Amino acid sequence: MKSLLHPSENSEIFALATCNDEGDVDLSQTAEVQIIKHLASIRVILDPNGEDHDILIEQQDDHWGVYVHPNGGDPICVVRLYEKHTIVENDIGDQLITSEG
Repeated sequence: MKSLLHPSENSEIFALATCNDEGDVDLSQTAEVQIIKHLASIRVILDPNGEDHDILIEQQDDHWGVYVHPNGGDPICVVRLYEKHTIVENDIGDQLITSEG
């Protein structure tokens, strides 16, 4: 398995595992998760098959953005969280959901 994780001084790598009904860890069902911290963002990389799946949470001037990249590359979904409303967009910028608060 080729890992695309990007170790740096601003990142931490964790191992996630599943447990059975008795609470015992199943070591055959583990995955690496990397958290990369920057001043205005956090990137969570879930890389079970070396495909660089990630979620980026980033602070913008007037909103928070949540970018979902299930296969690396361009995001498949963007959620923009404003103070009084939320917008969900698809990968080409079409608004799928808009809520007013």
